Amino acid sequence: MIGFIDVLLRGLILCAQAVALGGVVFALVVLGPAVRVCPDLGPLRERTFLLVALGAATIALAQALALIVQLKALAGTGAWPLADVSETAFFRIGIARMVMSVGAVAGVFLRRVWPARAFGTVAVVACALALGILSAGTSHAAARLEGRLLLYLLDVLHQVAASVWIGGLFHLLLTAF
Repeated sequence: MIGFIDVLLRGLILCAQAVALGGVVFALVVLGPAVRVCPDLGPLRERTFLLVALGAATIALAQALALIVQLKALAGTGAWPLADVSETAFFRIGIARMVMSVGAVAGVFLRRVWPARAFGTVAVVACALALGILSAGTSHAAARLEGRLLLYLLDVLHQVAASVWIGGLFHLLLTAF
């Protein structure tokens, strides 16, 4: 049962990552120029950034639950091996993804507090990109013993591109309707 829950959480994380990354690119590349031409589209861009925050918050929550599920699986009926697990790449990448998710949410709200400043937008873009890069850190490519760097870089490209494409389509459909 724990394995099934883990798979569901990983799927949720990937979907939320697509909403976050795809939303950032959609808001900046598609809606950004459109808002300059037609300022009435500004609320659509802000709604897109709120969905980015929702996606990032979902990543943080699902990642925390995934780490708890893994700890439970490793512990069985005994004590949680937190000291041992905290030394693994899986755990560290999970914590880093949670931090980047919170950073993306904070960036979205910084955009609302200081709309004329670029702090929030830069934070959202940086944290969303970091989420895509970190997602490859727990993949099969990162677990290889030889040729790891090239495969990891290709997996990063794959993860980011897929998230931007799928999430961008999601935001395009929401905007269309």
